[in-house]
Amino acid sequence: MLERSIPWASTYGNHDEQYNLSREAIYLEENKYDLSLTRHSPSGVPGITNYFIPVFAEHYVTVNPAFILWFFDSRGGRSFQNQEQPPAIPDWVASATVEWFKSTQSQIYRQWGYMPPSLAFVHIPPTAFLKAQQDLGRKDYRGRPIPGNRKSRHFPGLNEDVPLAHQGDGKQDLSFMQALLDTPGLHSIYSGHDHGDSWCANWPNTTSFGKVSRPHLCFCKHTGYGGYGTWNRGSRIVEITFEALTGKLEVATWVRMEDGDTVQLVSLNETYGSDVYATGDGE
Repeated sequence: MLERSIPWASTYGNHDEQYNLSREAIYLEENKYDLSLTRHSPSGVPGITNYFIPVFAEHYVTVNPAFILWFFDSRGGRSFQNQEQPPAIPDWVASATVEWFKSTQSQIYRQWGYMPPSLAFVHIPPTAFLKAQQDLGRKDYRGRPIPGNRKSRHFPGLNEDVPLAHQGDGKQDLSFMQALLDTPGLHSIYSGHDHGDSWCANWPNTTSFGKVSRPHLCFCKHTGYGGYGTWNRGSRIVEITFEALTGKLEVATWVRMEDGDTVQLVSLNETYGSDVYATGDGE
């Protein structure tokens, strides 16, 4: 990133704090670089990296952003230098963070007079991802998803971490998911955590949240050289197109493999879920 002068922004997850590893120290190290756009959470908000970045349209004179990138710290891991038992950190977006999220939206309304469209990034996927995974493919005689079923013509991508590991036990992130659904113009949510999943899906229809198609849900690819699994490495690319006159946001996304191959190209639009794509994923 430094060699190519590419700015970056990050949010932390369960492998960013352990007995000998500090989230705060990681942030301070990132903050040494001018290219880093990573921001620290406000005081009193659990986790280090809860923040947003406004993105402004190029060649379009306006004081308002074209869209917003939200970042949430899903926490998890082990408390730094804490020998007490149990030292585990809760692995979900905290309720205090949800309140910050909602109050920040109110501030944005007051400042800009509207809520720009947005994308969200959080390392550990919300529980909605699990229901989406269950809806993706074939099930066995007990109704359980079959690992390795990745040849969906509507939702291409690797689906071999089954069931996926979501935030908490499925209850602690309910307020977070509701806040996401209540955010006007939230287009899509991107998570990592599960190295054997790299698909996109629509928000699942559940009795708890009603029938919705957005925000879309996407797994990012296992990129690094650490962690579990032997799947080929790659990175999810997200291309955002903003139409200044209408304010419409369009998103295309694909996975670029380590060897340079491009796979799983999809358009996250109003017809995603009914559009047909190539099933080959190169993995």
